Amino acid sequence: MKVTINGNIFEFEKSCTILDACKKAGIELPNLCFDPRTEPFTSCYLCVVEVEGARGFVPSCATKIRDGIAIKTNTLGIEQTRKLALELLLSDHAGDCVAPCSMNCPAGIDIQSYLAYVANKDYENAIRIIKERNPLPLVCGRVCPKPCETDCRRGLIDEAVAIDNVKRYVADHDANSSRPYL
Repeated sequence: MKVTINGNIFEFEKSCTILDACKKAGIELPNLCFDPRTEPFTSCYLCVVEVEGARGFVPSCATKIRDGIAIKTNTLGIEQTRKLALELLLSDHAGDCVAPCSMNCPAGIDIQSYLAYVANKDYENAIRIIKERNPLPLVCGRVCPKPCETDCRRGLIDEAVAIDNVKRYVADHDANSSRPYL
């Protein structure tokens, strides 16, 4: 697979992320959103690059290379975007440090964290987060009036995340496992 990075051609045997390809090519990209033990969340936006033909910048930790792809890692626009992302990450604010869904949850569960674990199929850590505040997720996943969904940010885009169904799924997975979380 031939890939052009900053005008230089590199060959890779198989598809990998742009971040991995850059590492193999000896090109360092700033990043906070990639840990080899988890799936990337693309939330830090520090590892953005420019891909020829793509609209806007793309996160290198979640974008796969393909044969013939042309990538730029060091343009002025990328530098400005990374600087803005870093400023936002380090900004001193008193805003949404706690998600509205978690603030509206009667049990005060860290909903964002357990959804992130579920997205990575890490159900053991998801149930741990849930059970820290709610010892009865099997029941609550079935009867919860789900006030968190009223304030779900996803509802601003299309529809709220079905928190009760996700909680039920994780609780059922835990109950059916050989070692349920206690």
